[in-house]
Amino acid sequence: MRWRRKSYPLQQQNGRLQSRLKNSLNQTKCHRKLSLKYGSFFSFKARSLVHRLCCLNIPDVTIGKVIKECAGFFGITLNNVPSARTCSRIMIEAGIAAEAQIVEVARNAKGIAYSGDSTQHKHIDYHGSHFTMDTADLPHNSTPSPEPANHKTFFLGIESLPSHTSTQQLSNFQKKLGRFCSSHTSLPSLRLAEEVKPDDILRAINGMVSDHASDQKRFAELLRNLKLSAWYRELGREYWDWMGAQANCIAAAIAQNEQEHSIMQVGGYGVWSSLSEAVQAEVLDRTRLDTLEHLGKVRYHFLSEEEKCAMLQLIWIGCGMHKDLNTVKGGHECMHAMWVKEGQVAPIKFYNKSNKNIVQNSPDGVPLAISEQAESDSAGGAVKFLQLAGAIFRNKNDKKGQQDAYNWFMEEECGQIQQFPNISAVRYGTFGTGAAHIIADLDSYRKFMINVSYSKEKPGLTNIERNVSDGLEDIPTLTELCVHALYSEFVSQPLVQELRAYGIDRVNGVSLGPLHNAVLTHLSKIQDNPSLWLTPGSSFADAALKGTRISNTRAIEAVHKLTPGLPHITDALIAFLEGASETYTRFSMEFAKGGEIDSLTPEEIERIFIPSTNDANEGALGQLRCMKRLSTRMTQMKLNAIQMAKRNGVDGFIVGSLSDEDQKALLGLARQRDMSGQERERKREIWEANAKKVADSQQKAEIAKKKGKDKAGEPQEAVRGRHL
Repeated sequence: MRWRRKSYPLQQQNGRLQSRLKNSLNQTKCHRKLSLKYGSFFSFKARSLVHRLCCLNIPDVTIGKVIKECAGFFGITLNNVPSARTCSRIMIEAGIAAEAQIVEVARNAKGIAYSGDSTQHKHIDYHGSHFTMDTADLPHNSTPSPEPANHKTFFLGIESLPSHTSTQQLSNFQKKLGRFCSSHTSLPSLRLAEEVKPDDILRAINGMVSDHASDQKRFAELLRNLKLSAWYRELGREYWDWMGAQANCIAAAIAQNEQEHSIMQVGGYGVWSSLSEAVQAEVLDRTRLDTLEHLGKVRYHFLSEEEKCAMLQLIWIGCGMHKDLNTVKGGHECMHAMWVKEGQVAPIKFYNKSNKNIVQNSPDGVPLAISEQAESDSAGGAVKFLQLAGAIFRNKNDKKGQQDAYNWFMEEECGQIQQFPNISAVRYGTFGTGAAHIIADLDSYRKFMINVSYSKEKPGLTNIERNVSDGLEDIPTLTELCVHALYSEFVSQPLVQELRAYGIDRVNGVSLGPLHNAVLTHLSKIQDNPSLWLTPGSSFADAALKGTRISNTRAIEAVHKLTPGLPHITDALIAFLEGASETYTRFSMEFAKGGEIDSLTPEEIERIFIPSTNDANEGALGQLRCMKRLSTRMTQMKLNAIQMAKRNGVDGFIVGSLSDEDQKALLGLARQRDMSGQERERKREIWEANAKKVADSQQKAEIAKKKGKDKAGEPQEAVRGRHL
């Protein structure tokens, strides 16, 4: 009792002290204020925060509110937060810093690999590009991996073009290099070192990866010629410097000749004197470059063959993913032709609603021209079936198809969530994985189609649903599905694992010649012994490419169970492998014996690093579509700034390599670029090119029409009278 009386006052005192401390802390929090500005502009740390929030796809109008709410949660009152306009300008600063970063890395790079790809969005052509460069020696190289990659892929941005021709792409690339070098030169601390010019970057480009389209191969040739011209100018510049020191009179005579040539080129002394000094300087610079290139060509002929080969070296490789994509296509076409060639019953055709009515209503024994056209327009087989299945089970338009009804049914039926591959959106490898999904759970898919029919108020199937239901019962269609599933599991997926091992910056595409030879050898082995894929209990180590572990063993086991009921699966598999081997050989010609890549030394292969796939550009162009949907009015300049900041690690470069003076210079550069009207000029250029194209087409059409009338010998007056 005595101890209780003594402890009670202490407890009361302790409670009062805690209450007083709590009130004091609350008062401190309420009165804690912070300013994000340093003088008249927001601090560099605040700008870095805006970069990171923008890269998280937070809209400009929301960033200030997010910062204010987060500060308020910690009891901090902010005097001011960046507005939407300020956030937009800050991201433009990051874009300019990203351009300077690319040039700074290229300055020290031993080799540069270019990659590019094009797409069309809302009827406008877009072209994206990347540089892959060695970054191991740079202080701002930060990779989250415990073993940092020696190379890094830098996003160069996406540009809208009047057309996707190789000439237009090259012109856009040259403008982009000039803009990047200008951004690099505009930063004071980077300007202290030797100026980096576009020709310096062009001479360092020694590789390129793209898809196998003809315009990309043509672009590689144009890029090689552009690189050679850069070397001509460099050789001419060295020769010019030597003449300035050893033969000053010759250099003075050439300079005088240059000036006279420039004056005559613009129209004589009268026109020359009327030009401004800036225009005169531009004309003289252009003439000087032509002179240097001419001198360089003369000196180039005196170089050794090894030096010439080093200057001309630009290795092109095709994207590994496109090789597999086209191989599957070639194999399927050969397999599909096998049914007619061998006189077997072909897979059923999947008619659309109108063609189905035409075919069913045509009289027997008397094929109509319209009926024949309906037959030729309709297709069958595994690929067509999978396209229809993708439209039902996982349509890219979430308002169409079964969508979640399919997902929930398969979860209940199979005991796990099983989303159908995204065939409707044409993703890589989805036809093979889609075939594996269907074969592995064939009975569940049949039950689902019955469920679709009887879940309606008026039981029945639509035309597309009827086609899919019929395809699930058609033996030739199932045969082709089994072949696609086998190829996907045993070849495509192991190949993709090799191409994408550890990321796009880890696998050198130039060194993959043995892998492509291994693919052809493996296809030939299975073609000679199909039982390795078709016999139950066969070793997966022998069946799979390079003995890779199989991810979907259920699909392989299901194929083995179905094989006794598929009488032509061996012939179909052999035909598929024949077409696949021929196509893969054609699409890997750059690795052929005696070719440019085959003749490279181990040292050259180590120096020339080219990504094995074109995934970076495919992903960037896909991201373009996503961001256009998120923010329809976002300018192309802002979009590129966000993606370059996110992909290239610009924040690390700003903190590690740019001084306070550089960051202040970025403010003025961003303001100038924002006010330059680039977006308006870009749209005008595309519109003018389209208007010119329309005018040229109209003129050609008029000429062709006139020639046709003249050949017919019909008077123009008679033609006009007939139309009245």
